[in-house]
Amino acid sequence: MTIEGRPELNVDWNAEYYKQRRSRMDDCLGDYMGDEETTPRRCYEDILSVCDEWINYHKENMNKWTELKSLMLGHREFDLDDYVKNLPAQQNPVYNDDGTTSYEYAAHVTLGDIHKFQRGSSL
Repeated sequence: MTIEGRPELNVDWNAEYYKQRRSRMDDCLGDYMGDEETTPRRCYEDILSVCDEWINYHKENMNKWTELKSLMLGHREFDLDDYVKNLPAQQNPVYNDDGTTSYEYAAHVTLGDIHKFQRGSSL
């Protein structure tokens, strides 16, 4: 701050952040190595453990984001058998003399209905 009480705005904030981050790491390592009961091996293993935790954290979040994106793109689990079983037409089959099967609803669809459907209306 200046004498007038205003903060100095012409500061390299990236350099300041680097210094603060380095200072935090210095404090952490100093805490580990300053402890009489902590070995350098223990410090090393804890650092590796923290790295693994960050890797797993980002993997899990990547999977969540990937799944959301997939859902947004329309890639969802879909059981076609379940869908077909619940179609109204599938509940009333008509067995024809020639051995084929048709469904009652098809007889009620007209060319006008098809034209409406093609324009975006529902049947």
